[in-house]
This record gives sequence, structure tokens and C-alpha cells, in this order.
Amino acid sequence: MRIYLSPKKPNDQSCQWISNLVTLGGQVLDHEASNVVADQFLSQFSYHEIETVIQQIVTKTRMNGEITFIEVDMNLLAQKYIRDDVSLEDINKLLCAGKSIKSMINMKILQEMIGTKLTIAEKHFDEVSSTIILKARRVS
Repeated sequence: MRIYLSPKKPNDQSCQWISNLVTLGGQVLDHEASNVVADQFLSQFSYHEIETVIQQIVTKTRMNGEITFIEVDMNLLAQKYIRDDVSLEDINKLLCAGKSIKSMINMKILQEMIGTKLTIAEKHFDEVSSTIILKARRVS
């Protein structure tokens, strides 16, 4: 089973779109998902809830299943703002465009929150969109 966790509907219709944790818990059994994409899903939760949300996602993923996290990276966004590459208006559009953002993270924090639950397979920084993409596999 392929899952797409996001407040926005996916372009790829082969994935099951889930926009909240309640639906994830009700529609996906533990260890059922072979592939999970969490696209700006973590930012819907407060900073102190993110680690628990990651654990719930991991629980729904099969052993050796892949999880991809895509989030706006606060460090990249701040760098762009400091260099005047992006305006405060643009930041507000990015962060408040119909989304309910409750937190911001960066790659380092995401890696720390994942801890030993997952093995990181790939990391990518997209400076244009100020996002990070972290692909990992479930190991335990």
C-alpha cells in the first residue's frame, strides 16, 4: 500500500491520500504501508508533537518500507530572506497559503527526531523551494 500524507491532494492517483492522523490510524493497519510520502505533513503539528507523529508513521510502515519526508526547511528559508532572495511577503505566502502550519523544522532536527527508528537513504536540499527531502527505510 502506498500512502501520501499531506494537507494537499497528490498528483499521483496511485497513492492513497490521507490528510490527517485520525484517517491514517483508521485506514492503514500497522506494518501495512510499503511506501509513505509525508509532504508538508509534519508542519501541521506543533514542534513537540512531531516526534510522536513520526513514530505513528513508522508504525504504519512495513519493515524495509520507504518513508519520504518533504518539508520547508527553516534554515534555507532564513538564508534566502537574509540574502534578500525572498521577501517577507513571499515567506508569508509560502507559509500561510491556505495551510495550517504550526511548526517549522530543518534537516538536522528531522534527523534527530527520526533517531534510530529509520535508516536514512537519501537527503536533498531544494534551495529554489526552500524544502528538504529525506528518504529513509524502516529498520525496526
